[in-house]
Amino acid sequence: DSWSAHNHFIRTLGRRSPKQQRLKLFTTNYDLAFEQAASNTGMIVIDGFEFSSPANFNPSWFQYDVINRNQNNSYLPNLFHIYKLHGSVDWNNKNGLTQKINIENGLPDDPVFIYPSRDKYEISYKSPYIDMISAFLEAVKQPKTALICIGFGFNDDHLNSAITMALRTNPELMLLVVTRSLFGESSSFNPNIKGNLSNAVNAGDSRIMMIDTDFTTFSQELLPNRHIQTPEEQLMENFAKILERGSNEQ
Repeated sequence: DSWSAHNHFIRTLGRRSPKQQRLKLFTTNYDLAFEQAASNTGMIVIDGFEFSSPANFNPSWFQYDVINRNQNNSYLPNLFHIYKLHGSVDWNNKNGLTQKINIENGLPDDPVFIYPSRDKYEISYKSPYIDMISAFLEAVKQPKTALICIGFGFNDDHLNSAITMALRTNPELMLLVVTRSLFGESSSFNPNIKGNLSNAVNAGDSRIMMIDTDFTTFSQELLPNRHIQTPEEQLMENFAKILERGSNEQ
């Protein structure tokens, strides 16, 4: 139950038709919450690491995809990309290579993540961080793109610049901001960014929406279910209802 919000979020947004782009999940968190949710829901994660042991970081893996050769080379529907912009608790530096480790066997000897510090932005221009950020910059330039910012306080200047520039130059970019205490005095939301977004909304920019709520409420109550049942799934659901009705009558 503790993962239900993450599970629902991944299950709802991760399943795509072959005509759609893969879900790209960018996070500044170090934890493995979405990896755990992917495991819970049977989703496949492309995270930039090779399918080997040890798994080395290779940004070209974000350009690859997975198909089912037994079904006319159709793309698998349950796959998404995750970009960890500030690193991860299971990344380790080994001889200049970023490797993914199993933290159940112990924490990394030389962790690869960006600590909040003065040289935070200088470090972000090194691999693997620059590869992740470059992917984010490219993603927000694409037409018909929706950017959902959940629990993000807009306190990272390099990401703020990318988002505000995309809003100015990409007329088909839609931005949804979801955070707790959106207009509260104790809010961690960057006041300058909040003011600019509020002014844009008040001026009639319908591409921007801000919601005062937490991740769990948004995921489980406000996020609409996009999944359309296949004929097979509809048949199985009807069959289950018939069985349930028959057992009740007995």
